[in-house]
Amino acid sequence: MTRWFITVIVLVMLGSTTKASHIIGGEIYWECIQSGPDAGKLIFHVKIYKDCSVNTIISASGHSIQITGSWSEYPLVLVEQVDVSNEVCGYACTDEVPSQSIEMYHFATAPVLMTEVPPATGMNIIYHRCCLTDVDNIANANVQEFTLVATMYPNDNQSTNPCYDTGPAFAEVPEFTYCSGYSMRYNPMAFDVDGDSLSFSLSHILGASQNPVTYESGYSAEQPLPGPTIDPSYSLLELDAANGQLTYDFPPTVQGNWMVQERVDSWRCGQRIGSITRNWVVSAGACNAPNEAPTVSSPSWLAPVANSGFEVTVHAGDTVSFALNAVEPDGQQLSFVGWGTQFGDSLLSGTSGCVVEPCATLSGPFASAAGDSLDMTFHWVTSCDHVVRLNGCGSPVSTYPFYFKFKDNACPVPASTTVTVTVNLLADSVLPSPVPHCVDVMGDSVMVRWAAVEDTFSIPVFESYVIEYSSNANGPFTQIGMVSDIAQTEFVHRSTDPIPPNPSGRGHYRIKTRSGCGGQFVQLAFRQVTSIYLDMTMDGPWHELSWNHLATPALASSDGSPNETFRLYREYPAGVWEEIYYGMPTSFMDSVGVVDEVVSYRVELSDDLPCVSHSNIVSGVWNGISSTVSPVDFKVIPNPNTGEWFAIEWNETVEGRVFIYDVSGRSVYQASFLPTNRLTINAPLTSGVYTVSIATDRGESNHKMMIY
Repeated sequence: MTRWFITVIVLVMLGSTTKASHIIGGEIYWECIQSGPDAGKLIFHVKIYKDCSVNTIISASGHSIQITGSWSEYPLVLVEQVDVSNEVCGYACTDEVPSQSIEMYHFATAPVLMTEVPPATGMNIIYHRCCLTDVDNIANANVQEFTLVATMYPNDNQSTNPCYDTGPAFAEVPEFTYCSGYSMRYNPMAFDVDGDSLSFSLSHILGASQNPVTYESGYSAEQPLPGPTIDPSYSLLELDAANGQLTYDFPPTVQGNWMVQERVDSWRCGQRIGSITRNWVVSAGACNAPNEAPTVSSPSWLAPVANSGFEVTVHAGDTVSFALNAVEPDGQQLSFVGWGTQFGDSLLSGTSGCVVEPCATLSGPFASAAGDSLDMTFHWVTSCDHVVRLNGCGSPVSTYPFYFKFKDNACPVPASTTVTVTVNLLADSVLPSPVPHCVDVMGDSVMVRWAAVEDTFSIPVFESYVIEYSSNANGPFTQIGMVSDIAQTEFVHRSTDPIPPNPSGRGHYRIKTRSGCGGQFVQLAFRQVTSIYLDMTMDGPWHELSWNHLATPALASSDGSPNETFRLYREYPAGVWEEIYYGMPTSFMDSVGVVDEVVSYRVELSDDLPCVSHSNIVSGVWNGISSTVSPVDFKVIPNPNTGEWFAIEWNETVEGRVFIYDVSGRSVYQASFLPTNRLTINAPLTSGVYTVSIATDRGESNHKMMIY
């Protein structure tokens, strides 16, 4: 088929419209500047792909992004304008051949200082302009706004000043053109320089005001190409959620244009931290000769020799090596492109060009003569540095995808096959983090206690316990100390420390273990605990007391597990502490009935370690009624009773609170009542002897009650 014939066919396929912008794709991503005068700032990047079939120009100025929340607007500057046409077949943008002549415009902001903490729903970075190009799967596409969105999510409640994340990005430009009857085996080669794990999905394209566009009947975000809902004989578009590979067989008789959007989410410490999307137009037209894509065999593993398939799991220090073979079935020439954050310069250097040295290398020819195959060998000597990554996640495994793309030189549309080999790298000799058990408030200092971990390795790997603190349950957490003795299981957080404990609120603590790989590896914290803060509100004769839980959910070793059961103590008179409450609720109303006397309280929670978490001590001068005033006299009717119901009566109208205690002094029932002279109580109490206490502004009075 001549080049002229293809030009005519594709022009018919694409059509034309005066409203279309000829923009056929784009993406947003961001980078965190690590060094220099702008370290800690962010640069936002926008890439736009334009069809050169009509002599339209994207202006180098007048572009900007918006960021939700403050809706701040940041101008974009043109960084580069690159011809990404199908050069294998000799096309260039100046040829103006639809879906073959393509330009990429790369814009970026100046370094941006941001101080926000992204909300849980994420902070969107938005680029929009007119208009989508005309496609078959979106209703009224040529009048829809072209919108790109990326999203930054919170990381341990950190502010974006300084920045903490470089988002995922794509190493491979989109593939726009296919022949009807051909196969798509396309991978955008997404990567993350921070070592965050990635997941992939097909997502809904957005239009004006970030509203989802309307898909034509038979199409959806998950199935944007002609599929079985249109014709049962058509293939499904399949996406590998682990590596982003798209697989689809174009029907032999179908021609058209469809917009696809692939989403990449990055994950750190089990939480989503970023999201980017790329959309692009996929076009299929008639070609006059069949062409099969290159075939790539499963790797032949050299190290570890027992491995098979496209994924391997090894320990830090192991060597990963395999041979890869690609065959061109139609006698075409083959070319190769490889990508991975751990590949060195030009895929050949083991000492430079990768994120963490030593780098992975490839040996073998990267292009073939007609009809030949390509054989190459992958080699990577791993180390602990490859597990102790920039993200500080604390996961004992880092995952590295390596992409291998083989393309023939068939025209008008070359066929390609991309395979991904995934290396899961485990840290060497990593100890778990300890379980925290108690937080003991001691005046203006706090003692944290935990259960020791065991180092059972023949060569000990323990380095230290790392104690972290935050005044906010969601962080950020800051290291406040280290303990280098594995047998030491307590740490005192003092008021004289650079970051002191919070004397008038809760403090949040977690403990990590540093071990393995020469002490470089810090294991993720197992649990988080909070100092018990006791708060008191005084209302006349009443002291309303409330406090927080130590851990949510409760520690298995806490008193009352699976719930926490607290003990509340009252000091009155001075020097005499009395337990006045034992129960799971974290509030209590107390009344003694004295005047101008100091009364103090504390809360305790015991643990099987053994240890006890003590709250702060709170004190107040009682403004109650003098004890010379007689408390209200009352009676329980009937007494004894079955516990199904009983009444409390007295000979005057009063308001206050009623408490019921079992023989151990544990509160089993409490309620307040408005002015009345009779209460009916329905409390599911078991057989036994109980104390019924009535507290009013005249003090407390008690009666024994028997339930049979």
